[in-house]
Amino acid sequence: MDLWLAALIGIISISTSVVGWLLLSTKKRRAESWPMVAGHVERAVVEGTDTGYTADISYSYQVNGEFFSGFYQKEFRMRRFAEEFVAITRGQQLFVRYHPEKPADSVIREQDNAALIAVR
Repeated sequence: MDLWLAALIGIISISTSVVGWLLLSTKKRRAESWPMVAGHVERAVVEGTDTGYTADISYSYQVNGEFFSGFYQKEFRMRRFAEEFVAITRGQQLFVRYHPEKPADSVIREQDNAALIAVR
């Protein structure tokens, strides 16, 4: 019985990850037509996970004089690559897409930031 429970938990976990990835991918595709502004990387750190390392990037941007913030993550298999990415992005400018009717809703698209994000 324990094996079935472990398998069920694994399936639920994988399903949740896939659904989250699909939702984010859909949002990024829809954001292609959203306005774009310059943002600023406020914080960049590396976090270890069970499957590798994640670069966690916090950014800020301004729309019509009002400040907003967002969060971006990029996964790496090796800590060294995640640390290089964080070192390159820390304090840098990046392009942020925001929802025209809800400017607090933003996304970082790799296509808009190819020179900065396309590291490894």
